[in-house]
Amino acid sequence: MLEAAGAAKAVTATLGLHYYNLPERHRHQQHLHIASNLKGNSLAPHVVAPKKAALLEAETELQQQMNTLNAKRAQLQGVLDKLQALNDEFAEMTRKKKGLEDEIELCSTKLTRAEQLIGGLGGEKTRWTQLAHDLQEELGNIIGDVLLAAGFIAYLGPYSVVYRREVLQIWNERAVELEIPCSKSFSLITTLGEPVVIRAWNIAGLPVDAFSIENGIIVAQARRWPLMIDPQGQFLTVLLLAFHH
Repeated sequence: MLEAAGAAKAVTATLGLHYYNLPERHRHQQHLHIASNLKGNSLAPHVVAPKKAALLEAETELQQQMNTLNAKRAQLQGVLDKLQALNDEFAEMTRKKKGLEDEIELCSTKLTRAEQLIGGLGGEKTRWTQLAHDLQEELGNIIGDVLLAAGFIAYLGPYSVVYRREVLQIWNERAVELEIPCSKSFSLITTLGEPVVIRAWNIAGLPVDAFSIENGIIVAQARRWPLMIDPQGQFLTVLLLAFHH
């Protein structure tokens, strides 16, 4: 309606007074002819074309912005994928770190125990070194010690502690004079006694004094049946428990 009114005004301004002097029928035809020319030739190029151009420009810009948006979305997805990969790698490194910490703690515990063991073995080394030295010395004196032990078992069983010591001292000094290798202080318990066996005798009831232990060694090592005088009955229990075989 606005375009029609504008066309009518344009027709009126164009014809002037001559328009009003024409018959009614001619005026109507003239009016339609001019309005058609204005609509087809004047209004379309000046109104529609700029709008079409603006629309095309807007669509072009919109397409460019959409392309930019899609590119940014692709970049964002790439960043998200990379972030996820980094999170997975971080979780894996955290797991490895925990495993290494556990291994470090285990190694520290083992190291502490090893140090304690080495420290304990250090003391054992000294003891075993001394024991090896003592055994080597005893091995060098084994000839004279066995000779004295044989004489002890064969002849000194019936005698008291004091007399045994006196006789052993005489024999020991004589062996040294004859240059027979023997211990400077001979002991039957050291030469023929076994600590485990002696401990079993003590558990069975044998007294722990040297005289009783020497008697037990004589009974165990003698080739003949010994005559035992046991008024208190102490050795009877030992015979039943330790010498039952």
